[in-house]
Amino acid sequence: MDMTIESCRVYKGTTWEVCFAQGGRIYLSAEIVSANGLKDGLVLTRRQVAYLMYQQQYRKARERALYIIEAGDISFKCLYEKLEKNYSKKVSIDVCRKMVELGLVDDRKYGEKLAERYFEVKLFGYYRAKQEMRKKGVPDEIIEELCDEYADDSVERIERLIREKYARYLGDESGRRKAVAAITRMGHSYSDIKIAMKAYLDESEEFEE
Repeated sequence: MDMTIESCRVYKGTTWEVCFAQGGRIYLSAEIVSANGLKDGLVLTRRQVAYLMYQQQYRKARERALYIIEAGDISFKCLYEKLEKNYSKKVSIDVCRKMVELGLVDDRKYGEKLAERYFEVKLFGYYRAKQEMRKKGVPDEIIEELCDEYADDSVERIERLIREKYARYLGDESGRRKAVAAITRMGHSYSDIKIAMKAYLDESEEFEE
């Protein structure tokens, strides 16, 4: 059944109220009203009315997405999950795709920044970095590729951790166990920790001599 616009009036600010002769009303932005040439007496199909409502949702979701992105980098997946709490799946996915098209969401660039931060600044191990990147919504194939670039440097990162944070714990067996446990929680393998710790202790003994 077609829908006839009974009245199309300003409701509040830039929001318009569109009432139908058959009953019901929708609220649209002035931009959408103007773009679609809405006016009293205009006859619309149900599909056209549904599309008007889609446009309104899309507009709001787009504004929300821009606000989220302004606060910091975000993955496609996480942006979608935030939008989908308040908007339809179609609107949410369409807005996310638009953000990609505009270059405002880029999972690879975002993943590269995260990998650099986790490996070079936080000195995480391979497993912890992968876990954290998954939490941020970076796709698995990108995670694997980026993390593989840092996989061979694990021992060097552990040595940095020891020098910067855990050297004071290595004076006795109890302290060494605490250091190993802490570094393991950062995602490093036990075998790499043993290699790095032995290298550090051997170097310290040589220095003392």
